[in-house]
Amino acid sequence: MDRRVFIGTVVGTLLAKPLAAEAQQAGKVYRIGAIFDIPPSRPDGQGAFYDRMRELGWVYGQNFLLERRIYGDQYERIPDMASELIRWGADVLYVPGGRTAALVQQVTRTIPIVSVAAIDLVAAGLAANLARPGGNVTGVQTQTAQVGGKHLALLQEAIPRLSRVGLLLSPEYPQRSSYIREAEAGANALNIRLRIVTFRELKRSRPHLLRFAASTEKRSSWPDLPS
Repeated sequence: MDRRVFIGTVVGTLLAKPLAAEAQQAGKVYRIGAIFDIPPSRPDGQGAFYDRMRELGWVYGQNFLLERRIYGDQYERIPDMASELIRWGADVLYVPGGRTAALVQQVTRTIPIVSVAAIDLVAAGLAANLARPGGNVTGVQTQTAQVGGKHLALLQEAIPRLSRVGLLLSPEYPQRSSYIREAEAGANALNIRLRIVTFRELKRSRPHLLRFAASTEKRSSWPDLPS
């Protein structure tokens, strides 16, 4: 299954649950507010998400609507966008990850917030635990600190002669210290030389990323990179 199809199917299932939790009122059109950094690749009404919603009895334009807000790299706009969608009457809010969910939760702690790919909802303080999140945030969690060493093991399994790995981390990753500790332990066990670099803005760092990748490919000394 294509990754995009998989995510769309999972998210469709997650978004349908808060709507199903309410007794469906005859004739009511439920509203989903989406707050994302980039616009969708397909028109509204098309794709795995809408297909899954339809399977669960939710047909776009008939018994549910979806209204979008796009913030690009302007995270400071997210709370205002959430407020706009709440005024529009959103029954559930749909976001890309934990950082966006946290900003939306500043605006509401009652309307359900569904995240597509949060790194770690528990570490970010958005959920009590994975089995019973509590609060109003749920969604797909993609990573925890404990898999840092496992990631390296999988890389070495795919590339048996692997000896050097560059690990790029956001300084805002909530489990950064724990992830680095696990990754370093895994690197030592696998005899891998690990270089850890953090970046605040991907656009500003792109030239450094390219230089870093080039030095690794040529097996030359690693350049100094800004954090």
